[in-house]
Amino acid sequence: MSALAGIIHATPDRPVERSTRDRLAAVLSRYGRDAQNGWSRGGALLLRSLLRTTPEDCLDSQPLQSPASGRVLLFDGRLDNREALARQLDIAAADLRLLADSAVVIRALDAWGEQALDRLLGDFALASWEPGPRRLLLARDAVGYRPMFWVRGEGFFAFASLPKVLFAIPDVPRRLREDALHDYLCLLPLDKQATLFHGIFRLEPGQYLVVEGGREEVRRYHRFGESGLLKLADPREYVDGLAEQIGRAVAPRLRALGPLACELSSGLDSSTVAAVAARQLGKTGQRLLALTAVLPEGRRDGPAPPGFHRDEGPGARALAAMHANIDHVLVESTTPSPLQGLQERIESTDRPVFNPCNAHWVQALGQAAQERGARTLLNGWQGNLTISHDGLPWLQYLFSRGRLLAWRKLARSMRRRYPWVPRRWFFEFCLAPHVPASLWSAYQRRRGSGKDLADYSAASRVLQRRYDTPRRARQRGWDLLYRGHPNGVRLRVQPLYQVEFAETCLAMNASGLDPRSPTMDRRLVEYCLSIPEAVYLHEGCLQWPLRELGRGLLPEEILASRTRGYQAGDWFESATAARAELGSLLAQFRQHESIGDYLDLDGLQQLLDDWPADDWQRPEVETRYRNKLLRAMSVGAFVRYVENDNR
Repeated sequence: MSALAGIIHATPDRPVERSTRDRLAAVLSRYGRDAQNGWSRGGALLLRSLLRTTPEDCLDSQPLQSPASGRVLLFDGRLDNREALARQLDIAAADLRLLADSAVVIRALDAWGEQALDRLLGDFALASWEPGPRRLLLARDAVGYRPMFWVRGEGFFAFASLPKVLFAIPDVPRRLREDALHDYLCLLPLDKQATLFHGIFRLEPGQYLVVEGGREEVRRYHRFGESGLLKLADPREYVDGLAEQIGRAVAPRLRALGPLACELSSGLDSSTVAAVAARQLGKTGQRLLALTAVLPEGRRDGPAPPGFHRDEGPGARALAAMHANIDHVLVESTTPSPLQGLQERIESTDRPVFNPCNAHWVQALGQAAQERGARTLLNGWQGNLTISHDGLPWLQYLFSRGRLLAWRKLARSMRRRYPWVPRRWFFEFCLAPHVPASLWSAYQRRRGSGKDLADYSAASRVLQRRYDTPRRARQRGWDLLYRGHPNGVRLRVQPLYQVEFAETCLAMNASGLDPRSPTMDRRLVEYCLSIPEAVYLHEGCLQWPLRELGRGLLPEEILASRTRGYQAGDWFESATAARAELGSLLAQFRQHESIGDYLDLDGLQQLLDDWPADDWQRPEVETRYRNKLLRAMSVGAFVRYVENDNR
């Protein structure tokens, strides 16, 4: 994996200054410890830093220049269909073994131009510069696990893997974009190509940018959710197809330099990835290092919110016991102060930390992997959008279309499987999307349940009025009350373009790790979106395809569990111990000239003053403290970082 940067001056006779090149290279070097190289000619500068994570990375010599076309390529990523592309490009198998992924990509671009992008599978971002026509092409893969940012300045265009690299250019100021910060605080999708920085833009997943003749144009080569539904005669056929797709998603992600590690929780996503990876590795006598985050002995059986369990060790151990080639390690970690390491994480990703509590156990797993020689860490990120989708939108769909007999039959099937779910829930869940937001909110408040924007967001009233939050949410088709939607495809596609993991992946590269998520393989995502919603809720069973596939693949400790693993189960104890520290930081925020415009500081102080002595596992406490309060602290720290103000 690589970190990329480039500057293209408007005229070829203006070289990039050496001091600017050195600053860019210094920032990039943190994210690629194994090699740093550059290319400079005709008013253009291209730089990359490399972290070797596949055997073929040892052959990589970027920036590459094609002898056929003259184009210069920077490629950050992993190509998952190398062999298929090689056959299409008439590259012999013997020659392919001597080519890095970037060398295959540059041949694909020479052969097919921009049409090559839709043929590339894997996590990637790339930059292709053609010196003759002075034409620049930037692109991201369809899933978007590798980042790409850009800026246009006076007489130049620049791009990089992170905004901080662009800020190393003297003419690029670091300024906060207020409307984007509002959207982030309210959990709304950002404007297209917007970032949290004024004047800095990003490519969305599946997009590419062409810069030519002093103009730039963003185009899209791929969008999820447009391929239609798959129609098969027998529901079991969908399960067989899912098994094939998961296997095809895992296989290319096993191409690694050194030992392979995998996150392993007691949930369906990571356990499925670990099980499939272990089976495939076992065929060639290879082993898999499986890492499970747990609390220290004696603290694992404490309280957890309804529907969750604190100790993920038993389920993970049961899965590991099914595979002789899994080396299972319980990684004990406690959640220190939620403020510990916060500033470093913000600086590493150029973003607020969305969930400060989770960052610590993720870091602990990464350190455990590195200590055992692994550079690749498999995971099941965003698997709830793909393989473990629950199918509940189908229940809402039947109700909204007036198919009440079918709805009643399905609800009864679910009641037999999940008798602890009250009957009232079925009516409330299906009515919710059709009731005006104000009425639904009032009803939920009266019942002591539900959550409004003020429960989970610390956005100040001034900021909400300035950008008219309800109207902004409606324009983007976003429900601030999270009541679900009868269109399951739409419900899952939205987060694919809202939630960014790319900067997190790059930050893990800085620590020497390459995170890989088979559950977000492009082909697997497309297949899961093509499965009819009714199949996910077949015979009233949530997540039916994956649970059917899990028979014989996963242990009963995971399949039969009524609860989910609760990550960072000791977060409240740690936050309580840091209460004075949180109060001190909040006092500093009050001294800042603009943070009070963005955050409801009085509301946050009230949370600190009303700190619960017990019953913290109630959902409303977690929403207000773990989500609202701690996320607000992260946003405030981010604002100070952007404005370089440590008051």
